[in-house]
Amino acid sequence: MEQHLEEKLLTLEKENASLKDIAEKYKRLVQNIPDVIYSLDHNGNLMEANFPAIQFYGYNPDEIIGQHFLFFIHPEDHEVVINSLNLTIETKREWSRGLEFRVYDKQGNIHWVEVNSHNHFDKNGNYTHEEGVIRNINDRKKTEEASRENESDLMEEVWKRTVELESSYGKIESKISELT
Repeated sequence: MEQHLEEKLLTLEKENASLKDIAEKYKRLVQNIPDVIYSLDHNGNLMEANFPAIQFYGYNPDEIIGQHFLFFIHPEDHEVVINSLNLTIETKREWSRGLEFRVYDKQGNIHWVEVNSHNHFDKNGNYTHEEGVIRNINDRKKTEEASRENESDLMEEVWKRTVELESSYGKIESKISELT
């Protein structure tokens, strides 16, 4: 009996060490991701976030934990974010993907972000909390804007060339008419 207990204790100690190792690996992984990994409570207050990512935005954990998520969001984007959350709650949508909006860093600079989140509901269907990832998409937005500007410039150039060609065609028709 005593030997059985010792074997069981040894097994439990090995399992505990293995779990600690897994937890440490997971923590290192999360802490080295540049995206913000966060958790909100049912009221929209920030419960957790990975420290290195929030440092990018100039904050310390004690400045953001407990803060309502709208504190960080550009006022012009409040409505789209609130509407998305309300729709999530009304439809009991478990996953939200690709929501884009602007956030402020501590210095007041604006950053475009994209959020993908997992929304949780209790057995009665009440929204309980959200976990998600916030990815900075400033570079993508700059590229999209440059592409739109290039497309606009190209369309303007095509329009000018079309007008020039129509004018030249008109002159050629006029010359042909004079010759005939």
